[in-house]
Amino acid sequence: SRAFRAPLLSAPPQLLSSAMAPKRAAAGGKAASQGAAKRSKADPIAGQCGAIAAAVRAAPGFPEEMLEMVAGCVKPSLAAVKEDRHEFADKCLGMVDEALQALQTSASEKVAALEAVSAGSAAEEAARSAASEAAAAAMAEKAKALADAKASLAESCKEVAAAKAALAEAEEESKSGALVYTQAVENKAKLEQAFRGDYDTLKQTTVPKLVKALLKFAHDFHFEDVLVEAAEATLSKPPDARGTFDGLVITELDKAFADKIAALEETVRNEEPAKAERAAALEAAGARLSTAGEDEQARKAAVTEAAVAAKEAENAKKAAERAVKDFGPEMKRTAAELTAAQKKFAEVESIVCSFKELRERSAPPPEEEEEAAPEEAAPPAEAAPAPAEAAPPAEAAAEGQAS
Repeated sequence: SRAFRAPLLSAPPQLLSSAMAPKRAAAGGKAASQGAAKRSKADPIAGQCGAIAAAVRAAPGFPEEMLEMVAGCVKPSLAAVKEDRHEFADKCLGMVDEALQALQTSASEKVAALEAVSAGSAAEEAARSAASEAAAAAMAEKAKALADAKASLAESCKEVAAAKAALAEAEEESKSGALVYTQAVENKAKLEQAFRGDYDTLKQTTVPKLVKALLKFAHDFHFEDVLVEAAEATLSKPPDARGTFDGLVITELDKAFADKIAALEETVRNEEPAKAERAAALEAAGARLSTAGEDEQARKAAVTEAAVAAKEAENAKKAAERAVKDFGPEMKRTAAELTAAQKKFAEVESIVCSFKELRERSAPPPEEEEEAAPEEAAPPAEAAPAPAEAAPPAEAAAEGQAS
């Protein structure tokens, strides 16, 4: 809030009336006292002073207590004419003037602002319409971006599913390949052990228990049934009782063992690079799933972001449409406010003018005493008969000489 440029009141309000006593004695004797008596019978400035005081209280930018004090000084300060006004009253009126100027400026600025709004109504309406169209276009763009983001996320989800399936397949192949390799190594070792162990023993002797175990072993490793049957008969005989056919059976058994061991050796050799390929495939499938998962998370975030943007665009469109809809009522309110502001400004102007007139008013000239009314003149008497015309001077002189 502002402070008045004039000094603050230094006298208490109850002393205000005495502080504003006339500076000089009344002049004009009886005439001045009669004029004062007439002015005291009525208070012609009371209404004006009340309006001025109310305007002072409404002045913006000053402390309320100060405005109340200054408003209380209006009537006492303006009661005396300019010539009779005390210096203290002049200071008070200076503060009144400052408050009224602030109120006048405020009222003028409000009128100017509302007139500017009214003058720019066409441009404002066009701007709101353009903003509404732009907001609609932006909302459509954001809606499309959201749809695209959702479609992209759907593709990413498909890739994640495919990557999971590929990883499962790679894991299964790795397991099955590892099983083949392990079984090949184990079976090769079993065949080599049987060939060098029980079978070699049975070629040199016969042991029914070993024959039975070897035959079962041969069945388990899918030796030919005919060969297994023949081997049972041959190996059940002592070596010295075996004939030429038995020799052929032994030869075929040797060949069968060798073939199966060789086949398993080939499987083991082939499984070494296949094992590396399966490991690489498994690693690639895992990397694919990891990449697909990261992409899926990124696209989910993009969908969330796009959804937020679409919602904001929708709200902006609604706000822009509401602004277009509210334009008419707003302009009506502006017109009403402008009319009220113009009326208020005119009232303030009138109050300021009234204040200036009261502040500058002077004492009226002393009234002259009324003179006694002259007595009524008597009506003129009837005119006496006119005397005989006097003789001209020359004739009178002649008559005197004759006498």
